[in-house]
Formats: sequence, C-alpha cells, structure tokens
Amino acid sequence: MIRTQQTFPETGVYFFCLVPDGAINLKDSDGFEMTVEVYREVSKDYIDAIYTQYDTYQNTSVYIENAYDNLEQLGKALEAEEAGQVALKDIA
Repeated sequence: MIRTQQTFPETGVYFFCLVPDGAINLKDSDGFEMTVEVYREVSKDYIDAIYTQYDTYQNTSVYIENAYDNLEQLGKALEAEEAGQVALKDIA
C-alpha cells in the first residue's frame, strides 16, 4: 500500500520517493486477513535533507573518532612525561 500526497487524475507512469511507514492488516470480502507493508510518499526535498543529515553524521563520526585518537595519544604522552621518559614539548 502506498500513501501519496496527492491523487492522480490520469492513468500513466508516475515517479515516487517512498519510505517505509509500518504495516496494516487488511481483510477482503471473504474474510481473508493479510498484513501489508505501507509506504509513504516523500518529496525530493525531504530525501535531500536526509542525505545532508547523513553526511553531517558521517563527518561528525570521523571527527569524534579522530578526537578520541588524539586524546589517547595525549594520555600516553602525559604518562610518559610523568615517568620521566620524554618531555611533552618533544612530541609537538
């Protein structure tokens, strides 16, 4: 089942951007019941916004991973300095 944003006055081929929107139970005139997937139509702007948000998420994940790596290296350098093995100024 597809939930659209508009009705279509003519027969023909139409392009849809669809996202899953759950499932519903339908019953035919003989009493046979079935569960069908429901898809909701979304605009191209909606899809573009999702891709933009996903790209932002991916970039942020990389930045966070790099920050954790840098903190780990800094922690090791501080431990080494405390142990008198190396000065922090030599690392930079």
